Amino acid sequence: AEQLLIDAQSSAFVVQLFGSHSEKSAQTFIQENKSKANQLLNYQTEHQGKPWFVVLSGPFESREVAKKSVEKLPAKLRKQQPWVRSIEPIQALLRAR
Repeated sequence: AEQLLIDAQSSAFVVQLFGSHSEKSAQTFIQENKSKANQLLNYQTEHQGKPWFVVLSGPFESREVAKKSVEKLPAKLRKQQPWVRSIEPIQALLRAR
């Protein structure tokens, strides 16, 4: 998943759906929410000095396409206020490791 994020166009966007200090929680979230319409990816970073596991949907070619994908998410995921964000900072983080 991390390689797919690195290889994406730097102008792409993703939708951040979930973050947790628990890798198991992130994997459970993916298993419970994956579908053919939702490609879920994850990567590890650090938050407050601890490992942080992030689950994303995407990548999408533009912010507008990413926002439209949010509208198509199941209601329970939309309630979690997904965050549309540029992929570029994620790529920089992953490449720096």
